[in-house]
Amino acid sequence: MKKITLPIFLAALLFLAACSNQNQSVQEKTNTSAEDVRREAKEALDTAAAYTQEQKQQYQKKIRTQLDEFDKQLDELRPKAESARESAKVKLNDQIEMLKQKREEAAQRLEKLTSSKDEGWAKVKGGLDKAMADLQQSYEDALAEFNQSEKKQEP
Repeated sequence: MKKITLPIFLAALLFLAACSNQNQSVQEKTNTSAEDVRREAKEALDTAAAYTQEQKQQYQKKIRTQLDEFDKQLDELRPKAESARESAKVKLNDQIEMLKQKREEAAQRLEKLTSSKDEGWAKVKGGLDKAMADLQQSYEDALAEFNQSEKKQEP
């Protein structure tokens, strides 16, 4: 009986040693994988932050370009208002003032966007998009009024 017990004991001892080595190997792989996951997660966050920053900068550039274009269009309206009949001139000048105010509101929203943190810029962007759409619509309405006024002046 002792002869059978000793080989079984040795086999069990070898088996336990092998299991212990395997557990240690699995543990090392898990630690390495956890580090890899942390590193990859940080890289993903860094990439997302860089992408967000790039998107924000591109949007700001687009809005600045639109505001510059609007300034040019507004400059073109001023002489038209001056050449309008007295009865229309007051209304057209009022519209120009209203457009200047809306343009200033949009510029202030752009400034707010510029100073916002990257995480919250999308929230500010929504308000700026609305302000720019309102500015564009107001300009188109004023332009239609200017054109109507010019038609009335024609003999």
